[in-house]
Amino acid sequence: MTDDELMTVSEVAQGLRMDEHYVYRCINSGKLPATKHGNRYRIRASDFQAFITPAPKVLESPKTQRSNIRRLMKSA
Repeated sequence: MTDDELMTVSEVAQGLRMDEHYVYRCINSGKLPATKHGNRYRIRASDFQAFITPAPKVLESPKTQRSNIRRLMKSA
């Protein structure tokens, strides 16, 4: 599947192993970008891949960790 390939709502639902209603909710909430062609939605394969890829964890800097520990110790 190429990044420019368009997927149907049904194909996305099968890829997620979820109901089509879930895909429509994601589209309507803006979480899953889609374009409307006539009265049907199409989702780019690259947008689908971005949707299912987990976001990287943001690590705190050591300075922030120390200040959080100090704050917790003061409140205890």
